[in-house]
Amino acid sequence: MTSKRKNDGNSGNGGRPPKKPTGASGASAASAASAATQLNEVINLEDMDHIVTFSIHTLKTIERTPLVIGYDVSTVPPGRITAKYVESTNRHAFMTTEGRVYYVLSNHPHPNMPQVLRCLQASDGKERTYIIFLPYFGVLKSYLNTHKDQPLSEAEVLNLFSQLVAAVEYCHRNRIALRDMKLEKVMFSDPEHTRIVIADLTNAVVMPASVNVVHDQQGSPAYVAPEILSGRPYDPFKADIWSLGVMLFVLLSGGNYPFRDPRPAMLFRKITNGPIEVPTDFPVNARDLVLQMLTRNPAFRPSIEDIRQSLWVSGGGAGGAGIAVPVAVPIAVPIAVPVDVPVAVPISVPVAVPISVHVAEIIQNDDVPNID
Repeated sequence: MTSKRKNDGNSGNGGRPPKKPTGASGASAASAASAATQLNEVINLEDMDHIVTFSIHTLKTIERTPLVIGYDVSTVPPGRITAKYVESTNRHAFMTTEGRVYYVLSNHPHPNMPQVLRCLQASDGKERTYIIFLPYFGVLKSYLNTHKDQPLSEAEVLNLFSQLVAAVEYCHRNRIALRDMKLEKVMFSDPEHTRIVIADLTNAVVMPASVNVVHDQQGSPAYVAPEILSGRPYDPFKADIWSLGVMLFVLLSGGNYPFRDPRPAMLFRKITNGPIEVPTDFPVNARDLVLQMLTRNPAFRPSIEDIRQSLWVSGGGAGGAGIAVPVAVPIAVPIAVPVDVPVAVPISVPVAVPISVHVAEIIQNDDVPNID
C-alpha cells in the first residue's frame, strides 16, 4: 500500500478537497468521520494525505483471522493492503482492549508487531471501521503445512522463533499479554518468507501495572495453558510462554502438536495431566527449551527473558549469532482496573493537532488484480 504521513502540520488532504463517499449521505459521512476519529485518537496516529480507496470486491479474509486483504485502487498499480474491520457494535469494547495495544505499538513500533497506517470508516452502510496495515504475505502455519514432506531446517526454525521471542519480549516489557498465541496468527511481512509479524492481536490486552492475574479463559484448544483450564485466576504472561512452547514444538516437528485428540475434553485432559513427549530428534538445546516452556506449574516456567538467554536461542542453535532484541521504552500504562470487568475508561492520548479524517470509499470496481 502506498501511503504518506503528514509531516508539515497542514491539512491532511494536501490542499485537495476530500473525495465524497460513494453512496453515503452527508450525515452518514459525518458519523463515519467521527467513528474513525475516535479510533485514530485512541491509537494516536498521525494524519496522512493519501486517501485510501479500496474495492469491496477485493476484500478476502485471511484464513481463520479477522484480517482481510485487498487493494488500494486509488494508486497505479493498485497497492496491496491488509485491514481489520471493527463493527460499530464492538467499537467501544475494541477501544478499551485491543485498541490500547495498538496505542502502545503506534508509540513504540516493533518490526515483529503490526504497524497501523490508518483507521478509516467505510461508506458502505455497514458502519465498519477499517484499520489499515502494511501488507502480509501468508500465514506461518500454512507455510509450515506446505513443508510437510520436508520439515523446516533448524536454522530456519531458529530464525522464525527468535523473531517470535523478540516480539513477545517487547509485549511483556510493555505489559501487553497476548493471551491467544498460535501460529495461525503469525504472518510473513516479506514475500521471501523470512520476516514475521504477530499480525492478529485478538484477545491481547495491556495489563495495568498493579494487576498480574486475569480471570477469564482465553486461548485456542491446542495452545491453551493448563492453568487456564483450571478455572482459577492465572498469570497471562506465563500462559503466553506455554503457548510459545507449543509453537516451537510445532515448528520443530513439522506441524505436529504436543497434545492431540479430536475430542476437546480428552485434549484438555492430556494438556492438564498427560505425558509430554518431545521427539528425540529435536536439537538437544531446543528440546530442553521446549520441556521448560511446557512446565505445567507456571511458577517454574521460564520468563521470556530466560528464553532469549537460553542456550539454543542465544547460541544460535547449532552454532551462530544470537538475536538482538529491541529494548522497549517505558510507557504510561493505562489506569488500573480489574481486567475481568468491562470498563469504560478512555485512554488519555495527547493530540497536539486536530486530526483530519477522510472517509474510506468502498467502491464497486472489478478492475483490480485478483488476490492470491
